[in-house]
Amino acid sequence: MAAIIARVTWLLALGEAVRHRRGTLAVPVYLGDSLQWNLREVAGGRDVVVRVPDDSPITIPAGFAENQAAYDAGLALVQAALGGGEEKALVASLARLPGVGEHDARAMVAPFRRLRALHAAGRDDVWPFVLRNLVRPLWLSRPENRADVVIGNPPWLAFRYMAPELQARVRAACRAENLWQGGRFATQQDLSALFWVRAAERYLKEGGTIAFLLPYAALNRPAYRGLREGHHARVRLAIGAAWSFDEGVQPLFPVPACALFARRLARAEGAAVALPAGLRAYRGALPRRDATEAEADAALTVGQEPWPAGPARMPASVYAARFRDGATIYPRRFFFVEKMPAGRLGANPAAPRVRGREGGLDKAPWKGVTPPEGPVEAAYLRPVVLGETILPFRLREPALAVMPLDGRGAVMDARGAALAGLAHLAAWLGDAEAKWAAHAAKTPDGTTPKMTLRENLDHLRKLSVQHPPAPLRVVYAKAGTLLAAASLRNPAALVDHMAYWAPARHEGEARYLAAVLNAEATRRRIAGMQARGQWGARHFDKLVWELRIPDYDARNPQHRRLAAVAERAERLAAAVEVREGGHFTAQRAAIRRALADAGVATELDAAVEALLGG
Repeated sequence: MAAIIARVTWLLALGEAVRHRRGTLAVPVYLGDSLQWNLREVAGGRDVVVRVPDDSPITIPAGFAENQAAYDAGLALVQAALGGGEEKALVASLARLPGVGEHDARAMVAPFRRLRALHAAGRDDVWPFVLRNLVRPLWLSRPENRADVVIGNPPWLAFRYMAPELQARVRAACRAENLWQGGRFATQQDLSALFWVRAAERYLKEGGTIAFLLPYAALNRPAYRGLREGHHARVRLAIGAAWSFDEGVQPLFPVPACALFARRLARAEGAAVALPAGLRAYRGALPRRDATEAEADAALTVGQEPWPAGPARMPASVYAARFRDGATIYPRRFFFVEKMPAGRLGANPAAPRVRGREGGLDKAPWKGVTPPEGPVEAAYLRPVVLGETILPFRLREPALAVMPLDGRGAVMDARGAALAGLAHLAAWLGDAEAKWAAHAAKTPDGTTPKMTLRENLDHLRKLSVQHPPAPLRVVYAKAGTLLAAASLRNPAALVDHMAYWAPARHEGEARYLAAVLNAEATRRRIAGMQARGQWGARHFDKLVWELRIPDYDARNPQHRRLAAVAERAERLAAAVEVREGGHFTAQRAAIRRALADAGVATELDAAVEALLGG
């Protein structure tokens, strides 16, 4: 549809000139594989390889495909000959096309044979269309045809949402282009960054300008660090300007956006590439989606702002290494449970009956899978702190989950539980493992899950590393509008991935950390580094530890003051009525109001400002 609309727009722009044209009119708007995934470099030239499901691929010599007019006409001749034309006649017809030599014409015999075989098998309907469009960008990428300006709105597709096959291709391509950050940033890598580099490399002249609409995260998030640095395999780009459209510009996109402008550097230019000091920031509410330029000019304000800061490569605080992300407990309905009503004889305290808890956070395919149900040995029913469990200076009732951690901290599967004599836990895990095998993502052979359920539950050892649990921990919520942190004093509790945790050496350190994390002064300082969504800054992750928060020292009066303020805040928070079943955001707000009314919030902010200096 986008290509059709663009073609019509191009024709309308020509107006009356269309009627007075001389000769054939070709609309230069193409639908094609702009990443050129199908381009294969071979000795002596290039080929376009088009994969055919359950069959060998079709190969088009790029020398022929790069001649756009000849290729279109030639493909039409090939298509017409599929019903019974002879190869010699086809070669002669192709050789008569302007700009096509006999060598190029003969090179089309092999793809003709493949198309004819597909035609005979009744599989030819789509292939001429596919061949016509996959090779469109080749002509544009020839050095003599590259553009002075490339403008685009590439697909915004995060790595975690890609199909496994596409993930493998994108990972390899991003590594080759110095875009891959990996580690905990892997899932945040975005296809738009690869489009930016490939478009500049293949379609932009040296000295030319590329301007793309990209996620706001491209300005400062670690996943886009390689894009901002501009050093890639075959092209170097220097970002010279940016426009930002954060969550304050609505209605626009589901997530905040930016426009980046860069110049393709010539080979002789120096290697240093620095980001601009500032950017053009837009603010305001648009009257409607797809507003006109005039409406946008009237509704939006624009000003210069500093380039938004991102996380440092080396965190400034010692606590960055001590705080860990909680365990990714997934699929949730296999592990998070609710107790079933007891019968007339009451519940068995040694092995209560539970069922997997269904909820709105369940995603396909798991939301259609019946959760396990039955008794589980009480020692393996553990409280779990979720992000929503954490209120300022206080914890709500934690969730209950089946957690198959043995006494050594190893995560058991059904067989391991059976060997340990845990019949109920073994039955529960056996049911969950069978459902995991049926619905989990598979290896390329399509028969085996990419990882076992046990491996998935303990991915990156985020669960087993919590054993043995420290008697005193500090936890804070990963996401939210405002930071929320509290002390965790239940040694049986585990922590979910929507929270971070660290052991505290004593109550003084725990309260000191809770004070720093709950202070509005802290949140203000990291707001510019946060990822941004439709409703504003949304993730805290480890950004707090980019600040110079020192290790707790009981001899330091500033540190003792913060711990004392936090102790008073804990007492105030404990006195706030928290209704069972109430929403955690309202409960957080109620505690913050109580702290503000008592003057503790102001005192806390002043103490943190003094600690951080300024």
